[in-house]
Amino acid sequence: TDMSDKPLLLIDGDEMVFRACAAVEKEVRFNVILGEIDWSEPPLHILGSNPVQAREVLDEMLERFFERFESRDHLLCFSAPPNFRYTVLPSYKNNRANSRKPLCFVELCEQVKKDFKCKSFPGLEADDVIGIIATSPGNRRKIIISQDKDFLTIPSQVWRQGELITVTEA
Repeated sequence: TDMSDKPLLLIDGDEMVFRACAAVEKEVRFNVILGEIDWSEPPLHILGSNPVQAREVLDEMLERFFERFESRDHLLCFSAPPNFRYTVLPSYKNNRANSRKPLCFVELCEQVKKDFKCKSFPGLEADDVIGIIATSPGNRRKIIISQDKDFLTIPSQVWRQGELITVTEA
């Protein structure tokens, strides 16, 4: 079939990689020192992650989207520094100052950018990239795939929380 008949899936790459990496993080407790259980010390808690498992989770998520919309035509959209919003508002995302990306996030992003069709623009976040492409002229059907509620303000089709929502201009 002609690819232009199929929708272009605009996928929030930041979100999908984050979710895949977070899904495979595991806490490990150690009481063992040199093969002996040391009950005199409290256990050591270590957070671990497996990048192979994270990639499997991501591949499964993407495959479900491809099957759901009968299209493999996609762009995984990513944020790229420097974010222009920090120059406008230095406190931008201060509420996330103490949060962290899941383990192996950077590694999985690098892999994905080699293996999938990806798009980013310097200074823009993934949602900006998606919004620009979703509203660009043309007859091509585009579907945004993201949990971000901000997309509900963009005239488009948004796959969010298991539901395809058509957003019309306000």
